[in-house]
Amino acid sequence: MAYVSRAPLNEQWHAGGFLVSQPRGNRHIDRGLITGAVKVFPGTIMGQVTATGSWVVCTAAAADGSQNAAGICFGLVDATLNDQRGALVVRDCEVNTAELVWDASMTPALQTTALGLLQKQGIIAR
Repeated sequence: MAYVSRAPLNEQWHAGGFLVSQPRGNRHIDRGLITGAVKVFPGTIMGQVTATGSWVVCTAAAADGSQNAAGICFGLVDATLNDQRGALVVRDCEVNTAELVWDASMTPALQTTALGLLQKQGIIAR
């Protein structure tokens, strides 16, 4: 049998595309209120504001609890005009590090720290 060369599969960017493996069902996902007047893309590292429980993009300059990575946005959430509810990956899965979206303020050292925080929740970066 001869080897047949095929073109590589190029997937479009989609909800959950950063996941490598996940548990049965949806126990790795919670829903939460996403704020911050931004459009949040799948795979964006998120922090949770301690006082309100709302979710925002994790940034190095934050001092409200959201500077600590606490989850990953599952799908596209457009919160530019109003706060929106969205799905967040918060536990027990593996993710493709190359497909994660980071705020520009997150240096490689801060990214390593953030991935360590996510690992404590069972989110393993591959």
